[in-house]
Amino acid sequence: MQYKRNQVSKLTGIHIETLRYYESLGLIPSPKRDSNGYKLYTDETIKILIMIKQAKSCGLTLEETKQALSLLSDIDNIDYNIIVEIINQKPNELDKKIEEINRCKSILNKIKNNIDNHVECPLKKSF
Repeated sequence: MQYKRNQVSKLTGIHIETLRYYESLGLIPSPKRDSNGYKLYTDETIKILIMIKQAKSCGLTLEETKQALSLLSDIDNIDYNIIVEIINQKPNELDKKIEEINRCKSILNKIKNNIDNHVECPLKKSF
């Protein structure tokens, strides 16, 4: 099946400008055009876009995603070690992000507790 850009956007939840951007980066193949000049995307492109979206949600950069997609496109010569290396880095990066988020939550909770307990801000006292 073939889809116009707005249909692809609705199906995948990816903004039209983002589709153009992914095209320019070579993440998705350049679509063919119909007789009216509209770009037509394939089911395969839809699958790739869903993979990109999933990879992005797992913390992979677009460059890492592009590298993984290029490896997968040559299914007979996949170097699984490279894919495993990319994947192995992500849990550590996610753990660091979780630590940072937890630190921020702790700071916000302290600020909220100070407000709830009407404790004056230490910085305010210095002025």
